Amino acid sequence: MLKENIDTMSAISVLAKNLKTKPTNIMYSGTKDKRGVTTQLCTMYRRKPQEMMFMNKFRHPPLIRVGDFKFVHEPLKLGS
Repeated sequence: MLKENIDTMSAISVLAKNLKTKPTNIMYSGTKDKRGVTTQLCTMYRRKPQEMMFMNKFRHPPLIRVGDFKFVHEPLKLGS
């Protein structure tokens, strides 16, 4: 996930709302700075990449982009 001018928790909430899932289904390894353009590794429980690609079409702030998808066996945890 690439994000600009939004903190990690808010970006996860926006992502979860648009994907109609709970924020607890999206795991991440830590928080990033709100001010700046940052990238964040995230895992999502049982979702296909095609279901998330529409997030890249939104043009209004805050900027959130997703990509570089792969399937993993274990979710991310804080500190990993």
